[in-house]
Amino acid sequence: MPRHVTLAVMLLAVVAGGTPAAGHHAMEFIEMESYEVARRGEFVFHLHYDYMVDNVCNPREDHWELTPGLSYGVIDKLMVDVHTHFAKFGPDLVVEDERAGYEPQGPSPMLEAMAVSLQYPLTQGWAIDIGVIGTLEVPFPDAEKLLGSEDLVYQGTVNEL
Repeated sequence: MPRHVTLAVMLLAVVAGGTPAAGHHAMEFIEMESYEVARRGEFVFHLHYDYMVDNVCNPREDHWELTPGLSYGVIDKLMVDVHTHFAKFGPDLVVEDERAGYEPQGPSPMLEAMAVSLQYPLTQGWAIDIGVIGTLEVPFPDAEKLLGSEDLVYQGTVNEL
């Protein structure tokens, strides 16, 4: 990558650095405190658990998520990650038209979505290490019906360490 493009991306990351970035993808350096990606031909299995409290005054909006995934080093510095979200949602997170059928506990745990990400570190050994991640997440039919999930979710992230 030309040096001027890398410098422009670094400047953008520094300016945007005031907003926190969060993620749960394999070897993602924000959570793992590492700038590493899987090397060429290397597989990494990862498993994450998250418990979310959307409204501290209403535990019926709580939900948890188990995220198993597999990452693969396509070439040096380029990693592809495929993971799924196995989740349980409180009854107040179910769309209103479906809510009555899932009282009082909400729906059973379900496969909510599947995501594919590409992760690439732009700089290495600089004062600020910058990487980019592009993600496409596709909800499963139950999530669309019960949660009103969008058809597709696109996400781009510039991270700095």
